[in-house]
Amino acid sequence: MKSLSLLLLVLVLFFVGFSSSALGEELVENMPIKPISEKSVPVVAEGQSDIKSSKVLTKRIPLGHAIVLAFPRPFSRVSVANPDVVDQLALSSTQVYLTGKSLGYTTLTLWGKEKQISFVLELIVHFPVEALRQNLSTLFPDEKEVVITTAHDHLVLTGQVASTDIKDKIGAVAGAYAPQKVLNFLKFIHE
Repeated sequence: MKSLSLLLLVLVLFFVGFSSSALGEELVENMPIKPISEKSVPVVAEGQSDIKSSKVLTKRIPLGHAIVLAFPRPFSRVSVANPDVVDQLALSSTQVYLTGKSLGYTTLTLWGKEKQISFVLELIVHFPVEALRQNLSTLFPDEKEVVITTAHDHLVLTGQVASTDIKDKIGAVAGAYAPQKVLNFLKFIHE
């Protein structure tokens, strides 16, 4: 009975591994890839590992979204300092799939073939403010004075709207992007 359970477990793991690698290839083909250019990477002398003096690039990832980064040089190892903030999957020796899991900051480090640090990126996971802004302009095309900002881990809504009903509806839509994290300071035009 144990051997049958073990065989079943091995088969499940095999198929999960196979499907995730196929999925990785599909993601690269269907998803826009954000390249990291050779010019944006600081020049590091061979054997140098002092990353304090190197310029660190910053990439922003909307919460719950993913990006694929393509690097100009191959890497042999990839690591995220805080996997609670960003999840990573190496798709190839030059591409990494990153998912924003929770609001915050972390660092992505890649090592070259000689086991030297070749890239360091600061990753910022933020609310998808631009997607919310587009959604609100579609749903409420007459409400042009709504301003969306962030304050720490909250969305902040300011500006003027035509009615208290619209204020509440806009707050509800924003709540879908940041449950329990919306500060609605919208004002009714006649207040």
